[in-house]
Amino acid sequence: MVLPLHGLVSRKLLRPQFVLAEGDPRSGVRCKALTATSPALLPCHVLLPSSPARMRAYFRQGVALQYLGRHADALAAFASGLAQDPKSLQLLVGMVEAAMKSPLRDSLEPTYQQLQKMKLDKSPFVVVSVIGQELLTHGFHGASVVVLEAGLKIGTCSLKLRGSVFSALSSAYWALGNAEKSVAYMQQDLEVTKTLGDQSGECRAHGNLGSALFSRGSYREALANHRNQLILAMKLKDREVHSRRRLKHGHQQKSISPTVCSPCC
Repeated sequence: MVLPLHGLVSRKLLRPQFVLAEGDPRSGVRCKALTATSPALLPCHVLLPSSPARMRAYFRQGVALQYLGRHADALAAFASGLAQDPKSLQLLVGMVEAAMKSPLRDSLEPTYQQLQKMKLDKSPFVVVSVIGQELLTHGFHGASVVVLEAGLKIGTCSLKLRGSVFSALSSAYWALGNAEKSVAYMQQDLEVTKTLGDQSGECRAHGNLGSALFSRGSYREALANHRNQLILAMKLKDREVHSRRRLKHGHQQKSISPTVCSPCC
């Protein structure tokens, strides 16, 4: 059961020096209280050696951050806890309640209602992934990475859902300026679409990867991806994409030096 916010904060957060988690008394572990200016989340997995105490720490941390108005960080804390213990109903319910009290509510609520109808609202992977993508949409890129990667740790048997998380993570890392990780997730997204035989998704993935590689100066690899996208677009009879790719293909050929690009290009 989710603890009342007021009671939790009054007993734990507002103590002058120490709070947040009640670990094993024998461990001697004491955590400094979070403040509104705390630079980062406390490493609960380091502070609390016992698993039940660790989960309580993640939950209390999430509630405390929510109380401080740090909604994205609160959701990241709940997701990190669920990555450690996907069966924790307390963390799952706490995360949903925190999301519904955050700026995400207006766009998240209709989606969550659909999950309830499909009886997926108790699936930690689905809930965490949906909230992670909402964080990305609202511009909380750092928190979205934490939440989405927590979703991958939780795991799913659906390759298609896993691919959607790869795609979202590639966008999040790109927004954070981490092109290397972004491209790595784009490549994983591409592999998923190939495995699924999803030509439309593969076309999209090749386009994203080609644009990313081109912006990094990897012209040959970019050109190969855009060629593949062009071929798939032609197969799918997507004339608009076909026309766009032909134009970009021509521009990229001019950007590649004669020593890099073979004469047949």
